[in-house]
Amino acid sequence: MPIKPLRHWWENRIIWLIAALLSAVILLFMFIKVLIKRRAGTKTGIKTEISPSAKSEPTGQARCLSQDKNLIKLFGAFQVLNKAGEDITHEFTPKIKQLFLAILLHSAKSKSGITTEELTEIVWPEQTFQSAKNSRGVSIRKLRVILESLDHIEILFQRDRWTVFLSENVFCDYFECIRMLENPQFNSMDYFFQLFRLVEDGQIVKNENYEWMDDIKGYVDYRVIDILLKYIGLLDHVEHAGLILKIIDRIHISDPVNEKAFELKVKILLAQDNHHFARYCHETFSKNFEDFYGQAYQKSFEEVASAVRS
Repeated sequence: MPIKPLRHWWENRIIWLIAALLSAVILLFMFIKVLIKRRAGTKTGIKTEISPSAKSEPTGQARCLSQDKNLIKLFGAFQVLNKAGEDITHEFTPKIKQLFLAILLHSAKSKSGITTEELTEIVWPEQTFQSAKNSRGVSIRKLRVILESLDHIEILFQRDRWTVFLSENVFCDYFECIRMLENPQFNSMDYFFQLFRLVEDGQIVKNENYEWMDDIKGYVDYRVIDILLKYIGLLDHVEHAGLILKIIDRIHISDPVNEKAFELKVKILLAQDNHHFARYCHETFSKNFEDFYGQAYQKSFEEVASAVRS
């Protein structure tokens, strides 16, 4: 056999072997890199990547509130849209609205609704038994007529308890919020983001100050604030600064003297060189603190700024 062709054959074979080994090494390196990244992301039980929706700052209503019909909105201003997409909020007189809210809110949280006696104490506290009974009958009929334009919702009365039934076609932000609070998914960034979008417009029916709603509002506010603070802790303070500031503003709607949220807001504003607004936030927080506790806030702006920078 000629020597040159044999040598040429061996040289080609060696080149192919080296190329194959290099490819294998590269593939192995890439596999190890992906494996390390996955383990780092799950080490704490929290996904490190932000969901696509969480990367964009919220504008307007939540994704699930974007439907333009069969909508009952309680967070922020009370609003009802019928199956044709028409705003029928104006059809709810103050008394009819209070009746509807009393049944609706108790149906979502307790699932068992509200008794006739409890309903009467809330809506017709000054009336006699017979007068309240007559008023209740008339008001329930009016409420049912209004709700007929949604697809569909029912006011049910069983075993002396009033409840609201919502079909799958009707969306209520409060019902969805309660469902999310009862089924937390703290390993999902999308869960945090969607909960924030549900409540970002403010407290439940912010323009209505019914004493009987205090416990319900307090329960929701406490749970929501706790979860939103967890959410803030998972977000990058630089990349998601705008979103964090909006979350903090929502927290302060329910809890104007939440110091943890206030200090983080100052920290972000100072990092953005927005010293004027940071100082203004300190003045606002100090005023709210004094109004709430009856004593002056002890930390000066300089002290807060120094603490958050360290």
